[in-house]
Amino acid sequence: MLYKSHDDDAEPGHRLISRLMMLSLSTHARLFGDDVSAEAADENEDGNAATLDPPIDKGAVTVSAVAKPLLVQSQLKEWLLATLGTKRGVLSAWPETKGSGLAAQASSRILALDAKAVSGHANWWLWNLRRTAFSRRDSITPRCSRGVSVHCVGGGPERSFDWFPAGGIYGMNPGIIDLFIHYGISVSIREFETSSIEPRLEIQVQHASILIYNQLEAAAHGVAPAVFAAFLVHEGDDYKGLDAMLRSPPTAAALPPDQLAEVAVGTRVAAAVVLGQVHSFRMTDMLTAYAHNRVSKDVVMNAMVAVSSKVKQLANLKMLKLNMVADNVVFCPQLIEAEDDQLELRGFTYELPAGTEALKGKPFLCDFDTRLSKRMTMQDGYNAVAAYVTMMLVLLAAIRHQFGRRVADDMMTTLKTAGFQADVDAAKPMIDTFADVIRRSFQTGRMERDALPSALVLEIAADLPRRVRDEETGGPGCGCGGPGFRQLLKKLLS
Repeated sequence: MLYKSHDDDAEPGHRLISRLMMLSLSTHARLFGDDVSAEAADENEDGNAATLDPPIDKGAVTVSAVAKPLLVQSQLKEWLLATLGTKRGVLSAWPETKGSGLAAQASSRILALDAKAVSGHANWWLWNLRRTAFSRRDSITPRCSRGVSVHCVGGGPERSFDWFPAGGIYGMNPGIIDLFIHYGISVSIREFETSSIEPRLEIQVQHASILIYNQLEAAAHGVAPAVFAAFLVHEGDDYKGLDAMLRSPPTAAALPPDQLAEVAVGTRVAAAVVLGQVHSFRMTDMLTAYAHNRVSKDVVMNAMVAVSSKVKQLANLKMLKLNMVADNVVFCPQLIEAEDDQLELRGFTYELPAGTEALKGKPFLCDFDTRLSKRMTMQDGYNAVAAYVTMMLVLLAAIRHQFGRRVADDMMTTLKTAGFQADVDAAKPMIDTFADVIRRSFQTGRMERDALPSALVLEIAADLPRRVRDEETGGPGCGCGGPGFRQLLKKLLS
């Protein structure tokens, strides 16, 4: 039986946001065209009927606001803590795009939205997401991503999310942002479970900020989907005290910092929210179609080569991602302005069970869970080739575990044709040293929420050299690996 990548009983996005904000449901939120209200027999968890929000204040005073990058990279930690923590601010990241008006350097496309405007504050985004038409059909819980739910809204902003800001707040040229939001938006929400012993608030913000920054950095380099807004939810903040500011258009003037500080009373980070480019499908969906002969081998193999290119980019960024499974590869529609000024949709597709084709998409990596993804910029012994080989071997083992040997062997054959065997051979002399890097990086003495078990880290590090040097079964990637890889797959896919 084929692996099912997600559960379909996820809490719809508007309801989850309302719960995190500890507010009543908004009757502006709709499910399949029906108002979410008492008449629709939809109530809050405490039994109270949904409440009607006041209308948007279109007469609010507006300001000129443009997002800005961090200018001094040595101040990254302080910038993240202040922006996402103290200021309850918002970050975004954009890939290099022709004619965008954004900086050429990737680090300068990681932006903090201007706090002078309401759109520079997490609470404004939360309030509007709470009013957005998420459906149960498009709200899922990926099985490989613990504590994460993903909520998609299809269609352009004029139909589904007319509150969305224009590209000017990011410093973009007119029309560019439409290339990213034309087909909708995706919202990923990672809830942090409560525990009897938790780090102090500053440490919670620091850990959650690293999770967000990993994705921002990958997005700025075109490895992850574009991020429109990323922020934290602080449990206990007084959102009701911001009512007038929240129901303002995106360029409306925000309250003064001292008034904002009075309502920022939360003492715990409840969730990290990333609003970004919508995806058409996941690699899991394409491989399921391949197993049922609904997509040609050439298409799947070309898609796999494109995925491997993204993984190699990530390795060159000195980032190691151990949760490399097919469900953490998403395909996002890519619109390109053609020579005749028409928009052209590019990417891969496959046949759906109904006989129609999935919306074309290009592959990107998602879910940069800090328990399984680490930035290695300060690690002695890091090697990009070894990191790339490690991540691809995890992905191949996961594909075999999910879809069987035939599919995994087809993938490996394609990768070898594209030069993967040469990368494996290059990694062999240094793989023992790289295994030590994994031990040092994924085992820490810090207090972390739901940290990766030390025993699993040790098993993965011990298993890796054997996997890379595996010649008895026909070479790396032909099996699901030793105990370390099997335990990792069990954790990711069960």
